[in-house]
Amino acid sequence: MTVSRPQPLLSVADLHTWIATDSGPVRAVDGVTLEVAAGEAVGLVGESGSGKSMLAKTVMGLLPDRAGTSGSVLLDGVDVLTASEKVRQSMLGPKVAMVFQDAGRALNPVVRIGRQITEGMVRHLGISGSEARERAVALLTEVGVPDPRRRLSNYPFQLSGGMRQRIMIAIALACEPDLLIADEPTTALDVTVQRQILDLLDRVRTTRGMGLVLISHDLGLVAGRTDRVAVMYAGRMVEEGPTDAVFDSPQHRYTEALLASTPSLDAPRARRMRVIEGALPDPRRPPEGCRFAPRCGAADAACGVPGADVLRDGVLGHRHACVHPVPLSGVGVPAGALAPADETRS
Repeated sequence: MTVSRPQPLLSVADLHTWIATDSGPVRAVDGVTLEVAAGEAVGLVGESGSGKSMLAKTVMGLLPDRAGTSGSVLLDGVDVLTASEKVRQSMLGPKVAMVFQDAGRALNPVVRIGRQITEGMVRHLGISGSEARERAVALLTEVGVPDPRRRLSNYPFQLSGGMRQRIMIAIALACEPDLLIADEPTTALDVTVQRQILDLLDRVRTTRGMGLVLISHDLGLVAGRTDRVAVMYAGRMVEEGPTDAVFDSPQHRYTEALLASTPSLDAPRARRMRVIEGALPDPRRPPEGCRFAPRCGAADAACGVPGADVLRDGVLGHRHACVHPVPLSGVGVPAGALAPADETRS
């Protein structure tokens, strides 16, 4: 059964991104397909090294010189992989923007906050510097920065980590993008600020009708804050569907293992969390078939056959790429039972 969805704002089809090295190409993103509609929040999860951030950088056109790509990335109908540099530059800000993991490194340390917020508006929106400055004050107010007019004169080092992250969000929202990519937006923030940042992203998406891709290795962070979730492993998409469906009834053995290794508010205090043994495969020489097979207790010879990791359509848009999916009667983890990100890190 298929589900009718709105026309996608972002449509990624059979995307491959590799980085050339002396020992062979590193296949960071390997055949990923993903769609995001306007106003929709999609969680992109997986352990470190699964390809989440590289997928985001490909969409943004922020790849290193030694990178290569194939497939297509349609943003509002324009393929950013084949578009000219001028077209790509014109899309950064008005069409798509990104909140990076570490605002302390992403912000220019020697440029005042006001200039970092206004320069994109002057360039892309064609407004005057004074008008851009007034819009910057309004943006800082919207993201919860106190005394916003005075903050325009500050340098990043004069602000706290949570305040810098809010500044990053204000910069990303300055040109009113249709799509916002948030890559681990609460990294290194204290528990209170984490929740405030996530609430802010929820509010902005709802009020602006903006598409949101929320990238995280933390399942508790995306639970209850996304409409759909996509799970990546070793550069491949292994499961994708409505968030509640994926959390309640995971089909791929990797998703099941991730959920089992995540703290649950309903679990007995004495229960030990599951550990996923082994490590990600070498991205230069990934195994044939399912890349999770070497770490999976349910794997057999069928899992090593080429094509074993192709996504299969399921009920209500829930897709998975597992030869031996988790039985539907198996124990899932209700999204609401997962400890929120700020509780798991306290």
